[in-house]
Amino acid sequence: MVLNPDKGLLVYTDGSYSNKGPGGWSWVAVDGYGNSANGFGFVPPPTTNNRMEMQAQVLALETLEVVFGACEIEIVSDSQYVVMGCQDPSRARNVNIDMWEKLEAAVELHDYVQWRHVRGHVGVKWNELADKLAVQARKEAKW
Repeated sequence: MVLNPDKGLLVYTDGSYSNKGPGGWSWVAVDGYGNSANGFGFVPPPTTNNRMEMQAQVLALETLEVVFGACEIEIVSDSQYVVMGCQDPSRARNVNIDMWEKLEAAVELHDYVQWRHVRGHVGVKWNELADKLAVQARKEAKW
């Protein structure tokens, strides 16, 4: 992974879901020098889009910590559900409790994590790539 996290990392995440099969997830990390790296995969059914959005963030945070240690990270996501839930942990978390716990644990691995919402499918380069990778992972999944 050719990234330099000394100025922090932007991490774009996305999930993909179809009620007819597995879900896909992806993340794209970008450093202050224009370098990027990504990860993606799938989860067999049953799952939901919200779970895939969260899975992408959990695996991005865990992977980046293993490779680089604790970092300063800004997660950019088109999921209002996850961004709002992370920005305000007092919001009710009545579903996906296991994923919220995994996400909280992954956040604790880093020096600082913040979230920013971006609208999906409006031409944001790295968000579009994250979407493409998540959809591809879901469609090509073999389980």
